[in-house]
Amino acid sequence: MRIVPINEVLGLGSGETVPAVKGTIKQVFDQNKGTNSHGDWKLQNIVLTDSAGEIKVKIADRDPIPGNWKGKLVCIECNDGGKGMTGIKAKDDEYRGKVTRILSVTPTAHITLVDANGGQAQQTQQPPVQQQSQPPAQTQQASANQTAPANPPATNGNGSAVSAAATQRSRDYYRVMSAVQTMRQGWDKEHPQALMTDAHFQAACSTVFIQLQRDGVINGH
Repeated sequence: MRIVPINEVLGLGSGETVPAVKGTIKQVFDQNKGTNSHGDWKLQNIVLTDSAGEIKVKIADRDPIPGNWKGKLVCIECNDGGKGMTGIKAKDDEYRGKVTRILSVTPTAHITLVDANGGQAQQTQQPPVQQQSQPPAQTQQASANQTAPANPPATNGNGSAVSAAATQRSRDYYRVMSAVQTMRQGWDKEHPQALMTDAHFQAACSTVFIQLQRDGVINGH
C-alpha cells in the first residue's frame, strides 16, 4: 500500500482517503473519554512528523497510544477490505475559528511500530468493528434493480469479467458512501436534535449513486 508523505496529505481535499502514512511520533497527548447520544467514545491526539512535514493525528475509539512511543517510528495504514480502504482520512479540523488539516484515524486502521530495519515491531490493539446494519430487503432489491447492467458482460469459465465489474461497482459505491458519510457528519454536527438515521443514510447513498449514473459519472452499462 502506498505510503503518502505528510506534505501530500496536507494538499488533499477534506474527506479523502489516505492509504498509509509513516513518520516519527513527536508528541503523544492523553486520551479523552466520554459518552454522547451515540454511546461511549475515546479520542486521542498525537503529532506525526516525517522528512516532508508535520501533522496532527486524531485517533478515535481505540486503545491509547502509550507515552513511551514518543520518538518512535510508526506506520498507520488503511484496512483494505470488501468495502475498499477504510481507517484513515484527511480532514479539516476547526478550533477557535482556525481550520487546520489533520489525519482522522478510526478503529479499522492498522497502527504499527516500525523497527530500525523497517520491519513490524508492535501493533496496537484494535476494538472489534461493529457490523453495519443491513438495509431492508426491499431497499436491497431496488438497489440491485437500479444498478445491475441490462446486458451483463460475457464471462469465461471462472467468471473473471463479472468479478472485475463487481469490483469496480463496489469501489464506485464505496466512494459514494464516503462522500455521503462526510455529509452526514456535517448534518449531525449542525442538527444534533435531528441526527441522520441509518435508513436516511442508505437512501441518500442510493440517490447519489443513481444520479451519478444518470449524469454519466458512473458507468451504468
